[in-house]
Amino acid sequence: MSGILVAVDGSASAAAAVTVAAEHAARAAEALTVVHVVEPALIGRPHGPDPLPDAVAAAHTAGPGVEIRALGRTGPIDDVLVELARDHDLLVVGSRGHGAVRDAALGSHAVALAAAAPCPVLVVRPGAERHRPGGPVVAALRGDPTRDEPVLDVAFAEATLRGVPVVLAHGVSRGVPVRRLALAALATLTVGGTDHGPDLRAHARRWIERHPDVEVRTEVRPGAAAAALLEAARGASLIVLGTRGRGTRAGLVLGSVSQAVLHHAHSLVLLVPPLLVPPLPVPPPGGPDSKGSRVPRQ
Repeated sequence: MSGILVAVDGSASAAAAVTVAAEHAARAAEALTVVHVVEPALIGRPHGPDPLPDAVAAAHTAGPGVEIRALGRTGPIDDVLVELARDHDLLVVGSRGHGAVRDAALGSHAVALAAAAPCPVLVVRPGAERHRPGGPVVAALRGDPTRDEPVLDVAFAEATLRGVPVVLAHGVSRGVPVRRLALAALATLTVGGTDHGPDLRAHARRWIERHPDVEVRTEVRPGAAAAALLEAARGASLIVLGTRGRGTRAGLVLGSVSQAVLHHAHSLVLLVPPLLVPPLPVPPPGGPDSKGSRVPRQ
């Protein structure tokens, strides 16, 4: 099994996630699996109608021609979705769940899923289903190749599918030691008016060479990384961020930047685990290789 997995629980946020997931599946020519997970503690207790029929109907409307599968499961929501995500290219969830019972709210699990899932997780915030389809894809760069390579791979693949520019964005607090981020000095020097776009472009050179039709912009901003990223992402259709990607209960806490973006971004947020794909080889002198990069299907 492969394709896109979207989780539903009857909430408005999950309904928005279905719309986004179906549109994404149509754009990428992928199959879509719509899953509803019931917590064991809720079995036998009063709850609303099965959300799957309405979700499947909405998916057919949003993604005409998409192959759609419906799936019902019982178990801990996090565990079930993480396990199902192993067989899919993308997991889509709403950022807010349904109902007064906290454990039944899919949205209360969005952060944990984004940190633990083995595949990229697309989080749909309220109103994000009305995102600007022509807005750029913002790639949040940290200066750490382990995290940046998967982010660049996915960001350029998404921009190619959507036919929009990529914004290479970087921001860092002055308090962060330079040794932790290779690009940290760029943000502090931007205050002087120096254009450090070429530095970011050099960092992403391999992807720029492999996607010559994608327009590339740069945003280097001083200040707190989260605030700088959110400012750079104004008008964006998608923000792509890296995660720690431990994939276990011990790693269910996202970094502060990812947490802030998930809570305050007005666009869709796509979180990518590290080393999703093997590092790209350095192109031979004289230009990029003829094979191109291998990117995950989105």
